[in-house]
Amino acid sequence: LVLKEMGGDAAGIGEEVSDLIVLAIFLIRERERGDASFWAPYIDILPTSEELVPLFNFSDADLALLAGSPSRAAAASLLAKLEREFSATESAIFAPRRDAFPESVFDFAAWRWAFAIVFSRTILLQARDEVALVPYADLLNHNPFNATYIDAHKAFMSSDWSVRLYTDRPYSQFDQVFGTYGPKSNSELLLLYGFVVDRNPYDSVDLTVEISPSDPLLPRKLAILRSSGISSPSKAFPLYADRYPMELLEFLRFAVCDDASLLESADFGALVSVENEFAVARAVIAAAEEALAGYGEGVEEDDAMIRNFAMWKGLPLQMRMAIRLRRGEKRILKRTVANMERELSNPEYLFREI
Repeated sequence: LVLKEMGGDAAGIGEEVSDLIVLAIFLIRERERGDASFWAPYIDILPTSEELVPLFNFSDADLALLAGSPSRAAAASLLAKLEREFSATESAIFAPRRDAFPESVFDFAAWRWAFAIVFSRTILLQARDEVALVPYADLLNHNPFNATYIDAHKAFMSSDWSVRLYTDRPYSQFDQVFGTYGPKSNSELLLLYGFVVDRNPYDSVDLTVEISPSDPLLPRKLAILRSSGISSPSKAFPLYADRYPMELLEFLRFAVCDDASLLESADFGALVSVENEFAVARAVIAAAEEALAGYGEGVEEDDAMIRNFAMWKGLPLQMRMAIRLRRGEKRILKRTVANMERELSNPEYLFREI
């Protein structure tokens, strides 16, 4: 069990440094120590940089396969954040203490490796309200249909802590015990862990909708948004295969409203008018079709590629993950369009709760 205070104390790092940064520094330092490290048996089984394939480590060529996908911007944003944090840590911790943090060891390549480990293997111990690296427990594979969890446990009348695995079902000998990384979309799983799940009940894709720039009520709507702490005329909402959030509908009811008298008095969490509801449905269809067009290739091309078993298995892992991710996102968008068109043809069921 590796906690922040263990890594921080060993490296002489203050409490003000975040948990994840301390654990990343710990991993880099212990990897460099090699067999002299107490943690060598654990460090030795961790994947190398070449074996780690989270989305923020994808090459530009692999990321090009995700043209149109919001996950591409998410990867760029996370990588930029890692670069900023490395620069800040270099200035505040590494550079002033080169004897402890040699530049040849604590470089950005090592930083990316350490954070790929930290993102994919740290466990939140809720009983202690902290994250930790837990050897062996981090070997559990993810199953989205699973409620098994790991937490710290303090025995009655004892000061000693242990880590326990709480399963959601009985297991027989030789059964694989699964864990869960939480209700994450495939985009989140690929971004942080380097894989996607074909039948992921939590899979989603962000859909960006906006108030039309040509809307004659745009200035007034922007003023209302600003008064509510919202600075942009556009917002992104997650779409799922079987549902869309009410917040999306509420925003669009406001965005497409063409009656100035309703802007500040209507309850956009409920039906405003039949005409407004139809306009919302058309706005969702337009936004989803625009998002689909951004991918270039359709779902059919992805399906054909995956069905060609010989060719599919010959592709690098990153390419296969990217294609499976974008296929899932396009399927959600296409299903959303189909659902909206069906509801437009049968207004009695328009935007009913699923």
